[in-house]
Amino acid sequence: MSGYSIDGNNRCWFIITTCPNGCISCTSNYCISCYSNFFLRNDSLCYTTCLDPFYADNTTLTCKNCTFNCSSCVNTTYCNSCSPGYFLRDDHTCQSDCVPRTYADKTTLTCKSCPYDCYTCNSNGTCISCNSTVDHRQLNQTTLRCDPQDGYYDSQNQTTVSLKCLPWCPTCQSISICTSCKAGFKLEANLTCTNLLNCSSRSILNSLTQFCQKCPYDCYSCFNNNTCQSCSIDDNRQFDFATGRCIPLSQYFDNQTTVCVPCPSNCLICKSLTLCTVCLNGTYMGTNQLCYAVCPIRQFANSQTKLCQACPYDCVTCNTQAYCLSCNSSDNRMLDPITRRCIAAPKFF
Repeated sequence: MSGYSIDGNNRCWFIITTCPNGCISCTSNYCISCYSNFFLRNDSLCYTTCLDPFYADNTTLTCKNCTFNCSSCVNTTYCNSCSPGYFLRDDHTCQSDCVPRTYADKTTLTCKSCPYDCYTCNSNGTCISCNSTVDHRQLNQTTLRCDPQDGYYDSQNQTTVSLKCLPWCPTCQSISICTSCKAGFKLEANLTCTNLLNCSSRSILNSLTQFCQKCPYDCYSCFNNNTCQSCSIDDNRQFDFATGRCIPLSQYFDNQTTVCVPCPSNCLICKSLTLCTVCLNGTYMGTNQLCYAVCPIRQFANSQTKLCQACPYDCVTCNTQAYCLSCNSSDNRMLDPITRRCIAAPKFF
């Protein structure tokens, strides 16, 4: 600060006095405001830190009070430690009690986690209460821990919520180890439950669900991996070792139903009632994808390709693509014995 002073000779002198460290402005020996990175404490001096239970306000460059229940804090909503009678929760607030699944540690004045299975607990690690609706647990009066309810088990990771046993295991140790079975099931030596039901034909006992399920539509009996074990001749099917499925017999096709449907006449293999892919010996594939013992009119049987091929345009019947065997008078044609083609009748061209 600055001012004037009178010496012994009654002379006035101008005196300049510096502010305390960190002060921008001051009066006498007290700060009014602080430089950046300094904070004004209650003693009206500027410091680089604030004492508990105060925190440094970077906006006003002052030390401000924490909330009444915080003994140290970062700001008014974030406590680092609590005043006596209060406990630091996970959300960094100081409260008079702790939320479920935590307990009040009176030494550290913090809320600490309960054992994974407890809903509420003591500081010695025993459970006071359990959550039956969400965790599916009940209090064991001997161990004072929360055991899984019947039909549930503890996971290897010791999760808070116990896991559900398989539907046919009233009690279990894991998803694969049953300790009892419901009515209609048998507890095996390997601690699994098997269904005592005998599944009907065309169905199988599912090893996972323990209920009978339908086999694939083509199987008479089957395995769990959806392959066939046996086929029925009544379904017009035979076993295919390559695919493990029941495929149609020759002259039948699969229309995605249990019983295969007969192919059209003269078909050895077909895909539908209107589509042959292979014909019986001695028959020929027509242009309409059906098989014929005698090719339709205006077509001839090619013995090499086994196909019915179109005759020349003028022929009714023919034996090659070059020669006619007969002509149609309604076409106004007649057979020429020399060219063996159907030429225009007299008075026609």
